[in-house]
Amino acid sequence: MSIAVRPQRLVDEDGATVEVFALPTDGASLEELLRDLFENHWREITFGPLIQGAAWELRTAQAPEKIKMFDGYLTVTFGVPHFHICIGEHKGPHNNPVSPELAHHRRTARAELYRRLSRSGTPISWGLRLFNGKGEQQITVLLPNPFLHPETDKILKLPNWSRLALWDSLRARWLGLPEPDQALVDAADELHADANITAETWRRLSDHLTAGKLVELLLLVGNYHLSAYVANGAGLAVESAGEG
Repeated sequence: MSIAVRPQRLVDEDGATVEVFALPTDGASLEELLRDLFENHWREITFGPLIQGAAWELRTAQAPEKIKMFDGYLTVTFGVPHFHICIGEHKGPHNNPVSPELAHHRRTARAELYRRLSRSGTPISWGLRLFNGKGEQQITVLLPNPFLHPETDKILKLPNWSRLALWDSLRARWLGLPEPDQALVDAADELHADANITAETWRRLSDHLTAGKLVELLLLVGNYHLSAYVANGAGLAVESAGEG
C-alpha cells in the first residue's frame, strides 16, 4: 500500500519547521516498512524516541537476530537488547483483554516520513516517525544525512548527496511517486513557495534530467506563474474544461 501525497509543513514543539509525508498506518504496511529498515538498512539508521526532554539516538553493531509480530506488537531483537512497538490489532491476553480505548492508545495512529528544515527553508535532517493513538511518539528512525559523516556524525566540508539514497527509495516506495516524478513535484512546490529549488531537489533532478531540461523546467514553472499573474490581475475568466 502506498500514498501519493504532497508534504505538509508543520511547526514542531521546539519551533522547528518540518515537512511531513503521511504514510499508511495499517499493520501490514508498517511491518513491511520497519522490517525493511531493520533487516536491510540497520547499518545506516539511528533510532529511538525523540521527545521533549529526552532523545534516544541508538545504533546497532549487528543485524537483528529476530523480528516477529505478536498481538499487534512488532518485536525487534538484537540478542538481549530489544524493543516492542504496537503497530497492529492488539487484544491483550485472553484472561485479561485490553479495553478498546487502551488498544487504540497503544497502536500506531500516525506515521510519516519527515524532513526538518533550516531557517532558510532547506532540509537539514530526514527520518521516519510513528505516533500512537494519543499522539505520543513511539519511535523516530533517523535516516542517513548528507551533511554528516556516516561513522562520526561530524559535519562534512561538502555534502555527500548519495547518502539520501535511502530517503529517495522510501519515498518512491511509500508515496506512490517514483523518481523523477516526485522530484518534479517537489521542484514545482519549492519554486511556487520560495522562488528557489533546494540543493537536495536539484541533485535529485540532475540524476534524471539534462542541463537543458533543468533550464526548461525553470522556464515552464515561471511561465505558468506569469500567466497566472496576468490572468488574475486582469480578472480574466477561467475557460471551461467541459467535454466536447
